[in-house]
Amino acid sequence: MAEKKATKEAKIVKELMKQLQEKLAIIMEKNKALMDHQRKANEREKRLLELQQEVSKIFELETRMKKLKKMVSSQDDAVAA
Repeated sequence: MAEKKATKEAKIVKELMKQLQEKLAIIMEKNKALMDHQRKANEREKRLLELQQEVSKIFELETRMKKLKKMVSSQDDAVAA
């Protein structure tokens, strides 16, 4: 009787271990997918910051260009006068 009970308990434990391993495998797979998504999001954020810096440089260059055009225009007016 006790032997049957121990065998039954061992089978139950074995089945529970199997289920836990399956669930752990699923969790590990989902975790890997989440890590991949996080890595991609970090890469996109880094690229966005790089692009923002480039846009900032463009605005600075446009401002410099306007100033230079005004200077050239003033010099042209002075030469024409």
